[in-house]
Amino acid sequence: MQTQDTIRPVESSTRNGAASLRLLPSPPHLKLTSPSLQKFLDPLPRVDANRILVRHPGPTFYVSACGDSMTGAGINEGDLLVIDGTFPVQDGDVIAAHVDGECVIKRLKTSDHITILAPDNPDFEEITVTDETHFEVMGKVMWILRPVAAESREACESSTTDPGERSAGDGQN
Repeated sequence: MQTQDTIRPVESSTRNGAASLRLLPSPPHLKLTSPSLQKFLDPLPRVDANRILVRHPGPTFYVSACGDSMTGAGINEGDLLVIDGTFPVQDGDVIAAHVDGECVIKRLKTSDHITILAPDNPDFEEITVTDETHFEVMGKVMWILRPVAAESREACESSTTDPGERSAGDGQN
């Protein structure tokens, strides 16, 4: 009978003599349930994700990334992006912008009074902002959130299918 690996606290000496955790297979009879995990979680400091992710609640919003033009920046299809509309944007920042009525996620490049919205994927073309372009910066991409568990990915996918939800682009971001 195979057992799956789980993390169990086991003291192990390190060079400085401090205790550490190591990965051990769980015995087949041990089932880790919430009550049994609670004694390990109690001493851990609690983290409030909103306090970390959202500095300015009013102008901060989330979008789901569509397309793969920003894979070089670590942004993949379906990632949830946290965008803050109050941070000043500068050359090199990854931003959310409205360009001719479309929401895009691109890297801002500015030089000699020229604004370029560049993808971080060589398979996509840059967007040069001209006087005729309707262009508005929506905010700076502050965080990329990516689901790991299949259940989380399914929840993320179903939440972005609601017509009231906003997503970034239609494959152009």
